[in-house]
Amino acid sequence: IGLMTAFFIYHTNRTLYSKKVGMLTITVLAMCYQWVYVIQECSEYALMLMCLSASIYFYVSCMNQFHYFNMIGFILFSILAIYSQYGAVFVSIPLLVLFFFKMVLDKDVSLKTRIVLFVTYVFSFITFAIPLYVFFLSKQMGNQEIANHVVSINGQSIMSFPFVLGKIFGYFFNVKNGEV
Repeated sequence: IGLMTAFFIYHTNRTLYSKKVGMLTITVLAMCYQWVYVIQECSEYALMLMCLSASIYFYVSCMNQFHYFNMIGFILFSILAIYSQYGAVFVSIPLLVLFFFKMVLDKDVSLKTRIVLFVTYVFSFITFAIPLYVFFLSKQMGNQEIANHVVSINGQSIMSFPFVLGKIFGYFFNVKNGEV
């Protein structure tokens, strides 16, 4: 996993800058203690970093010259990164949105490519977002103690966002019955 990550980081920097910058990046990366620790531990973070590196490589390649292979690689590795460690959503989703808007607003992109891109995004949403929420995130959010306190205050279900903000404000500033 570590070698594949280094491979994608090298090729991304080579595509953006030059071979020298790519080699310098890999050299600095190999000497970084935290990098070696994460790769040796072989946890989901190493897989996430590899998938994000591949996703960014395909994103940069697609921005330089559009090709369906690069688009599919970008979307596929973004999905795999999110499935391996859901913190990757903070990198993948903004890149996916930027990529979508660039392809839609670009005058050089054909209608066929725009339709394929839309179908790919719908397919990606169905295959990744819905199962991720249903099978993982909803259960995890239900098990958090903080979520239970926000949803139920004094045994009453809260349906109003302003009411929740009022309760939070009252808690922090100890406001009770108009007293400060």
